[in-house]
Amino acid sequence: MSQEVKTSWLFLNSINNTNMTNNSLQLFQFESNEIRFVEVDGQPCIVATDLLKASDSSLPVTRLEAMIEKGLGGGFVFRAPILTTGRIQTCIVLAEPAITFYLARSRTKASKKINRWIHTEV
Repeated sequence: MSQEVKTSWLFLNSINNTNMTNNSLQLFQFESNEIRFVEVDGQPCIVATDLLKASDSSLPVTRLEAMIEKGLGGGFVFRAPILTTGRIQTCIVLAEPAITFYLARSRTKASKKINRWIHTEV
């Protein structure tokens, strides 16, 4: 991964969001997918769109959010401002219980690989 890619995905906490406690984004490589993690309230969180893409899911991120909130309740899905190639986007990020909740229910082969990868390497 080039240094340019690493520096272009900077997490911004300068935007007014009281949940943000860390000013850096961690970028991991899973097979051919880049997966971004940020810290929210001391919890490692994954960018939901990255998780869905890496797990070969066609589930819309808003459906994922609703599924998690219905299954686990509130407090596991957050919004985080992230600088992506030149502009700031508010991304939906998932805390570890939400990640596990989704991956345990996903039927794709990639999800099983990601679940193992997250629990053994990340």
